[in-house]
Amino acid sequence: DVHAWLLGHTHVRFPDVDTGRAGRLFYPSTPEPDGFDCRHGGYAWIIDIETDGSLYYRSANTGAFQFHQKTESQIESEADLARFCREFEAFRDEKDLVKLKLQGRLNGELFDQVTALQKTLENCVRHLEIDSSELLRVVQQADIDAEFTQNSFPHRLLSTLAQSDEDLLALQIAYDLVKEAKQ
Repeated sequence: DVHAWLLGHTHVRFPDVDTGRAGRLFYPSTPEPDGFDCRHGGYAWIIDIETDGSLYYRSANTGAFQFHQKTESQIESEADLARFCREFEAFRDEKDLVKLKLQGRLNGELFDQVTALQKTLENCVRHLEIDSSELLRVVQQADIDAEFTQNSFPHRLLSTLAQSDEDLLALQIAYDLVKEAKQ
């Protein structure tokens, strides 16, 4: 008489409960998360089989690491940066691995602080990957005037694009390309 089936290979525990008595089919999950697509902390089953064949089972947390994927969207102010920095304080540097995607628009001064902020966040976790490709610098006329010679081609181009709020992405791309060419 079969009392329990212990199966694998899947990274998801089944049944997805912490304790129980009714199940007979078990997938233990994986004891250690192994990537950012793993949303749990790792499990193993502890199963007691009574002399009458009844079961009592409990799931044990076994993993040493926890993977997290976070998206911070609409970052537009110093308060937004401070908010998600406070959220990082809940992570533990020996356990948590984080992929962070930043989205939004910051003025020049705050945008320049993001690199330094990355170093601070790296100290909160075991591993950090930041994708800031969708975090844009707000380019203002004052920035253009300060960085480019008056009436130069870059100054005229960027100033023309800055007059319209309709295509801020075009202004961002042009600004980035001109800055890159200037180096």
